[in-house]
Amino acid sequence: MASEGLGAYREVEKLQRQTQFGIVMRAEKQRIGLAMMVKAIDVTPVDEGEARRGWHFASPRPDGVDKQSDNPLAELVDITNASAPEDPLYVENNVDHIRVLDDGTFDPPNPGPSKDPRKGRTGRTLVQGGFSMQAPKGITGVVVDQIATAFGLQKTTSVT
Repeated sequence: MASEGLGAYREVEKLQRQTQFGIVMRAEKQRIGLAMMVKAIDVTPVDEGEARRGWHFASPRPDGVDKQSDNPLAELVDITNASAPEDPLYVENNVDHIRVLDDGTFDPPNPGPSKDPRKGRTGRTLVQGGFSMQAPKGITGVVVDQIATAFGLQKTTSVT
């Protein structure tokens, strides 16, 4: 009888730890995910805004979808509540030109002063060394490094 009671106690204790783990993991994913989203939007170069609007969350794997996120906070809460606590959370962007902005692969890499007739563009250098002058070191590496530093986390980048 005593061993059955001990076994039941251990099961209850295990379930309580798993529940607490889930609460903490979801809260941390939401806290760090939101910070990453805000920073990614902030450092993404803007011309017409498509690349900035393309940031969204995915879990448990990248979705590879080019979509606009109207309410990233609500999306974050929904995704983290629907996924398992240990599932990774992805902040991704699949807009066609995001890789060029992030990797610095403008072609030509140094086109010189812009000939774009739109206001404030003609004669300005908009691209240098393959990167937009608005994000001269790209986006994801900068975001991951800044968020890792802010949260005291290891700096690693996984771009899929």
